[in-house]
Amino acid sequence: MNEETFNISIRKFLKMVGVNSQRAIEQAVDRAVADGAIQGTESFPATVTLEIAGLKLNVICLQPGFKCRCELSETKRHLHALS
Repeated sequence: MNEETFNISIRKFLKMVGVNSQRAIEQAVDRAVADGAIQGTESFPATVTLEIAGLKLNVICLQPGFKCRCELSETKRHLHALS
């Protein structure tokens, strides 16, 4: 595999991870707000673990103060990461 093909493959994988992760977070926030467990303005610590067993790679990314703001609209709830 050449370098460009390899880099494209990695970028596609990371894009898929990002899209699926965002969708999962939005759905979890929707459920928690609907259940009355949160108001939708809270901050939560977040951890992401990337593991590639065949390479013996394990990377942990921590974000102790992941903040989110939920904006309600008639069609969809939007989750915004704040720095």
